Amino acid sequence: MLTAPLSLKHQELLENKFRSLSIPFSEYSFANLYLFRNIHHFELIVCDAEHFIKGIMRDGTPFIVLTSPPTKTVISIVLKLISADTCLFPIPEQWLPQLKEVTLQAVVKDEDNDYLFSRDKLIHYPGRHLSKKRNLVKQLLEGYSIKTETLTKALANDALTVLEKWHQEHLSESPKDDYESCYEGLKLFDQLNLNGRIIYVDDLPDGFTLGERMSTEYYALHFCKASPLIKGIYQQLYKDIAECQDEKCLWINLEQDLGLPSLRQAKHSYIPDILLRKWRIFLKPTS
Repeated sequence: MLTAPLSLKHQELLENKFRSLSIPFSEYSFANLYLFRNIHHFELIVCDAEHFIKGIMRDGTPFIVLTSPPTKTVISIVLKLISADTCLFPIPEQWLPQLKEVTLQAVVKDEDNDYLFSRDKLIHYPGRHLSKKRNLVKQLLEGYSIKTETLTKALANDALTVLEKWHQEHLSESPKDDYESCYEGLKLFDQLNLNGRIIYVDDLPDGFTLGERMSTEYYALHFCKASPLIKGIYQQLYKDIAECQDEKCLWINLEQDLGLPSLRQAKHSYIPDILLRKWRIFLKPTS
């Protein structure tokens, strides 16, 4: 068995494995794992020609990420690696039958859910319940000169300026690692195959998005930062990144709320189409 801290040299291997799995969980993004590697202490484990990722959740629970479906061979290897307090995570619903015989406990936590929105919903904010979002976008466009451009290396410093301003305005409530991960993401977005948009309000940079197309049908938005003083800017950023995807993209993944009440309330206010559940599977001890 070989173990090594997660690094950029693992990028091609893991991107290929995640692409073949075709599971829309935000954890199945190499960029996401890499940018949060320090907070989760991610390691790559190679055992009997199979690859696993070991980490620690924000609540302190150790976990192992499978990089291939849980065949009998994979399960037999996992049983050698796993301890009583360690779970398999994230496990999609379709893998539960394959793990049934070795499952001691299966747990779903709301804080792990990914928030999925149809692309059309974020473009149009349809219906009575989203009328406030539509009105905020309208007020923004009527009250300011707005320009939105594709994030490039030439504009990366403008996005970093926005991030620093956002960080100062959220010092009391923002997890430190989110700022550091976003900062590194802006520095490495080309290398990590990320893309995004930056919005200028009256010619000043005031917001940006940073994410990736995880598959034909899914776009994952890893970071969205903007000035909270400008009403409608977040709604416009979501609308803009959705509009920039082609028609084959059906879903925008706004990822987890991390159990933070303010973030949960904000994401629910957009009325998610799907809360994508992820299972924590604790395995039966081997005899």
